[in-house]
Amino acid sequence: MIECLQIVLNNKHDYRYVAGDRVAGHVLVDSNTCIETDTRIVVSFTGHARTQYQAHAGSKPQVNTTRLVHRSMTLYTFPFRADPGQYKWHFEFVFPSHCDRQLEKDADNDEGSDLFPQGYGCDPLPPSLAESDGQKTGHRANVDYGLEARVQYPDWAATNSSGVTAETSLTYVPSHDGPEPYYRYWLEEQKFLGSNSSSSAVTASAVQARLTFPTVYVHGQWLLIYLSVVDDNRRLHHPALYLTDLLVTIITKTEIWVDGQRHQFRNETDALRAPNMRISVPKSHLTHRLIQDPWGLGMRGDGLPPQEGVPIYRHRAGGLRVPSQVCPDVHIPNIAISHKLRIKTTLSFDGKRFKFEKMGDLEILAPMHRKEDNTRAVAPPSPDITPSFAVQENEVKMSHRKYEAPRHGSLAYLPRKRAARHRGKVKSFPKDDPKKPVHLTATMGYKAGMTTIVRDLDRPGAKMHKKEVVEAVSVIETPPLVAVGIVGYIETPRGLRSLTTVWAEHLSDELKRRFYKNWYKSKKKAFTRYSKKSTEAGGASVTREIERIKKYCTVVRVLAHTQIRKTPLKQKKAHLMEIQVNGGSVADKVDFAHGLFEKTFGVDSIFEQNEVIDVIGVTRGHGFNGVTSRWGTKKLPRKTHKGLRKVACIGAWHPNHVQWTVARAGQMGYHHRTSVNHKIYRIGKGDDEGNASTEFDVSKKTITPLGGFVRYGEVKNDFVIVKGSVPGTKKRVLTLRKTLYPQVSRKALEKIDLKWIDTSSKFGHGAYQTPAEKRAFLGTLKKDLVTTE
Repeated sequence: MIECLQIVLNNKHDYRYVAGDRVAGHVLVDSNTCIETDTRIVVSFTGHARTQYQAHAGSKPQVNTTRLVHRSMTLYTFPFRADPGQYKWHFEFVFPSHCDRQLEKDADNDEGSDLFPQGYGCDPLPPSLAESDGQKTGHRANVDYGLEARVQYPDWAATNSSGVTAETSLTYVPSHDGPEPYYRYWLEEQKFLGSNSSSSAVTASAVQARLTFPTVYVHGQWLLIYLSVVDDNRRLHHPALYLTDLLVTIITKTEIWVDGQRHQFRNETDALRAPNMRISVPKSHLTHRLIQDPWGLGMRGDGLPPQEGVPIYRHRAGGLRVPSQVCPDVHIPNIAISHKLRIKTTLSFDGKRFKFEKMGDLEILAPMHRKEDNTRAVAPPSPDITPSFAVQENEVKMSHRKYEAPRHGSLAYLPRKRAARHRGKVKSFPKDDPKKPVHLTATMGYKAGMTTIVRDLDRPGAKMHKKEVVEAVSVIETPPLVAVGIVGYIETPRGLRSLTTVWAEHLSDELKRRFYKNWYKSKKKAFTRYSKKSTEAGGASVTREIERIKKYCTVVRVLAHTQIRKTPLKQKKAHLMEIQVNGGSVADKVDFAHGLFEKTFGVDSIFEQNEVIDVIGVTRGHGFNGVTSRWGTKKLPRKTHKGLRKVACIGAWHPNHVQWTVARAGQMGYHHRTSVNHKIYRIGKGDDEGNASTEFDVSKKTITPLGGFVRYGEVKNDFVIVKGSVPGTKKRVLTLRKTLYPQVSRKALEKIDLKWIDTSSKFGHGAYQTPAEKRAFLGTLKKDLVTTE
């Protein structure tokens, strides 16, 4: 007995029927007799109020309906021949369009699959559908709409229906307000597979397979592939017919003409790779009347033969989408792009396997190539390949995303906040060795700028050994420091603790300014009482404190300040720091430090050439910056909402706070940093007029370039040339410290012999090393005449 099952698509009371909505389903028939008749699949629309139902195979429908409005429509009519057995028919249906403008207006707001466009595919439905209680189709009403699919046989089949049962299954896919459909041309190919007359289900000797797909494809829409398997009588009933190992490839060929020469590029993109796929072909004969218009394109009036077959692949009730990297043709005069579609699969039946391959042209159109009436796609103009144009390539840093990536930015320097002090602080001094002579371990200087040097590399075994190399160096001006005090530290379980501090008798004003916030408005009486201790009772109190340091302290440090008045800086307040004294006993350290009171010591008394040192300072500040520049994260894709230079995910829902490891926007720069292992290339004297000369460059010149260092000025004091760049901007105070660990590498032990130091202008034009060289080349200038007059 044939049974029909009613399926209600939506149990919401405000559901509205929309043109373009798709219904796909199947009919399963179990027959123990031979059937040969014309069969119809009928879809009925039913409107009813507050219907509750329970629908699955074998269950009895439970319907509670107050009022019904019933309309029926015949979907398909086809001849059916079935031997005793079980068969399944697949069918699909697209809701027709209406003249009701309100329906079209409501349909514009729907979203869903873009495979089945609106308003195509079936005959118009009467506008009186679902006019229950004065409600028209497309209007929101307190009515549910259901679909009922039934298989109808003629009277001959009904008289023999005792051995035939059937059930139906329907699925619902919402419509999509996407682009209108295009006219498509179908490319067909037949391939002879072989004979299989031994099978009782095959009535002819020749079995053929036909693969069908559109040659014109609109970028962004789905592409369906259809397969027809028929015999000579256009019918095939085989219970074990299936496809395996499906591979769909899109081949892109690009021709570029540059200066009259043609360059060809070929790229293959796998649109679908399913090596372990098994697709069962419907167990009924397939004719052109089975699926007349599965695309919903209304092609019946175009005079073209209807397509045949069933879709061999559907992805989420859709089809095969061309990958995004296969773009529509970009018509540039000297570039031609063409596409081909290649499909490889295996057809199996009766234990036999046949390879099946097909390739055809595929034309991809952009949505802009579309006529106003939406009936036919307008093919874009053919490319005019003209060899007179050249290809222009613009390098653009494109943002993209990867599936995984290491974290961006080190967590070792958190928090990335502004430094508490402008001067670099020495947080660790080199380890003290009493066996060595007493010496200082650090000094201060001011960054003047950078320049270039040339030297011979002395590194046996290297490729550049005994060859000239050009390196960037930094120039740090280091006026002599003035020692003004001693600080003694004792060791405690909690670390070092200062015991006492001894100051010198006479202190300069540039040091006293450091202890005042506003020197101009102050009384300028700092250290007035303390300075009297050096004269009262012969300085007994000062001597007593020095003896306490010798007796109790283990660490001795010297208080020294810079002579900032000797630099081009406008600042008058000197920088003060503690410099640890290493070597010898504690008494030797104290005597050494006390002997430096009110005396100056230069950088050459602490460091020497070829030594490796550390530079401590505050980096250049950049203010509040975003996460991309601050942490170096990847930019998001171009279409990202509300910005690209961001971090897309800043953490999980729980823990319900942003973790400290997540990159965030904030302060960038002006951080306290220690740059290690800077090799000293030269320690120069300020009073030497040839402090930038070498054995190979005998011209008499100073380290100051023509016009002075940019944003600094002239270097008139002692200076240090170190390899590479150092933290901070020009004029930034830097702390130079002896390295914490002994350097034993070949680079650290290499002796530096400079051949040339660049002293040309860092701002203007030309590479003149001295004013005399520039004057000799350019001659007398107008400004020189004015000066002489």
